[in-house]
Amino acid sequence: AAMLRDEDPLLRQSAASALGCLGRNAARHEKELLALLSDSCSDVRYASLVTLGGLQKLARRHKAEIARRLRDGNGKCRMAALRALKCMGYTAEPFQEELRAWQQTWYWNCPWTTKKPEPVTTRALLFPSTPLRLVFKGPAPLGKKFAGSPSQQQDRQKMLSAALKNFCQPL
Repeated sequence: AAMLRDEDPLLRQSAASALGCLGRNAARHEKELLALLSDSCSDVRYASLVTLGGLQKLARRHKAEIARRLRDGNGKCRMAALRALKCMGYTAEPFQEELRAWQQTWYWNCPWTTKKPEPVTTRALLFPSTPLRLVFKGPAPLGKKFAGSPSQQQDRQKMLSAALKNFCQPL
């Protein structure tokens, strides 16, 4: 948990990801994870959102903070926020305003030759009263590689192993 406050964003990201491996047992670190939602590094925010989603219904009391990330400047963070809300058992209904803002931002920023609604938000907006877990199956909306490319995962694992080795040395 001390690594969640480290100066190095890669260490903060790795610490948040490692806590995600604990599933619901990471709940005792939810305050630190919530603080990371305001981190300047999008990868740290992303890892924190994925871990908070893993807390499932235990994180429901933080839905407002997580829903704010539906307006994050980073698309991966928006997807992770939607996945977290899915894992918590919500429908899209309480988040219509955020989803519409996301869709409009996406629409106006895409090239004029491909102007079309953003597919993830469109699906959520089409079925507002359906639980998100039924709208997005499996790891969706993040996709199969939501933890990054294999090389990124290996680099993160090496860095985390080295950090833990240094951190856990006997006195």
